[in-house]
Amino acid sequence: MGIKAIPISFKKMLEKNLETVQKDISNCDLAVSDRNKAAYDDCMRRYEEHKKEAEIEQEYINRGKDVEYHKKRKSILIEYGAKYLEIAKKIELYLLAVEEKWEIIPVLKELSEEEANKLAYYDIRLDCYSKNSLGNEVLGRFSFPFTEDGIFGGKNDVSKVIQLNK
Repeated sequence: MGIKAIPISFKKMLEKNLETVQKDISNCDLAVSDRNKAAYDDCMRRYEEHKKEAEIEQEYINRGKDVEYHKKRKSILIEYGAKYLEIAKKIELYLLAVEEKWEIIPVLKELSEEEANKLAYYDIRLDCYSKNSLGNEVLGRFSFPFTEDGIFGGKNDVSKVIQLNK
């Protein structure tokens, strides 16, 4: 087992966050014309419509009216409703990334040298060696942010842990 504590400055943290946000923006696979609040609202409206129509179809099924037809129709409505919801989530993530980018840039530009070099957190690197069921050595590499007060962000969960050797 090996462990390293790498100090991360406030400026470096902001640059890493900006890089992550920019990557999220660049990797968005939606059409540029669909990356806006109006498209998000439209997707959510359509999702809600499909959800309500699926509930109506369930009522027909419960009454025993042309059950096969209404089961197929309900399944189609649920499938397409889920697709609208998925697109809405992608739009929302994109919009949040853009908003975060425009919040980070001015802070990064206005940092004094003292603020830029101030310690934000330690990047704890943990290397764990073990043997798998076949007897082969296996390496697990993990990184997580840690401050003097505990886990960075104050949450006591594993959501901040990054596996480095996937």
